[in-house]
Amino acid sequence: MSAHPPIVIAVALGDDTRSALSSGLTIADRELGGPWPIGSKILVLRAISGPDAVVATEVLVDYLRRRSDVTVASLAPMPLLGARSILGRRADWVAVDLPDHFRRRTPLRLPRDVAAATQRALVTSLPGDGTGRGSRPMLALTRFVHPSQRLAAVLDAGPSGTVAAIGSFFAPRPIALVGSRRGRPLAVVTSDLVAAELAWLALAVDCPRAEAALIGPWEDAIVQSATGHDVGARIPSQLALVAPVEADAGRRAVAEGLLDLLRLRLGIR
Repeated sequence: MSAHPPIVIAVALGDDTRSALSSGLTIADRELGGPWPIGSKILVLRAISGPDAVVATEVLVDYLRRRSDVTVASLAPMPLLGARSILGRRADWVAVDLPDHFRRRTPLRLPRDVAAATQRALVTSLPGDGTGRGSRPMLALTRFVHPSQRLAAVLDAGPSGTVAAIGSFFAPRPIALVGSRRGRPLAVVTSDLVAAELAWLALAVDCPRAEAALIGPWEDAIVQSATGHDVGARIPSQLALVAPVEADAGRRAVAEGLLDLLRLRLGIR
């Protein structure tokens, strides 16, 4: 029997993005961290664009503000080319050291607001929403480092360990993945970056064009690198799925299908 509580992956459907994410945050609440010390600065990283992303970010910001007496702000990613922020101002880049087991690597260059945050949270999309490979949680974080480091990380995502190093430093929690299945808004919420990556990969099996659908989530190169560097979950027995009880028969069928898929792809018993 594990000495540690399970890493929860919450799966919630809703009438819209707001209700789906609110439901997911509610059922995963005890595992999402906090309360944080008074005066903490939490930064919600919005890695995707569009109306649903804005709504999801608003929901997550409100949730974090209700849980603790902290300052919460949000940030959209830097452009890949150039070192200017989305507001047209030159970004104020600072160098930060990586965790101990990444000491041999070059320090990360981050926007000052990202580096100064006490805690970071992440909003990104589920596969199948046309947002591309970079919506994967661990790749999404590369959008918030200096463009030169982002490019190097994406080009050599798995073997180099660079993506794992970035994920280890950011260690976002909560992590919210938003999208839809069978026309129903869906949110997946967790406090563990590798668990979020695994859930994304598991659900990519429904997306024939996604390269992630071709192999098992645990065999993915980025996941392999992350588990090897203790970025998050390492084995299936550490994971637990939770979902709200669905009164509507149609929604219940979709939810049960999603949970069965996640159990099968992730090896959760």
